[in-house]
Amino acid sequence: MNKIRVIEQSVGCQFLGAWSWAPVIGIGFALVALGRYHRARAEVGHEWNPARAELIRGIVFAWVGLLINLVAITAVLFHVWFDAST
Repeated sequence: MNKIRVIEQSVGCQFLGAWSWAPVIGIGFALVALGRYHRARAEVGHEWNPARAELIRGIVFAWVGLLINLVAITAVLFHVWFDAST
């Protein structure tokens, strides 16, 4: 395990996860954060991750940001669909 790479992946996951809350473009940030999370988990295995808190924070940010973006896009499309039909 390369600890430096694991720390970089974990901090990167947190950074990108925080950016996933941005409207529309946040979906891309969330997907990249999810990828970084899985790469960091694969690298560390069952060993100690010195940046575990950042990794967990990043994955939570990414999932919440993805959920917020999908709900917002669904709401806009729902509004456009039903507003256009009246």
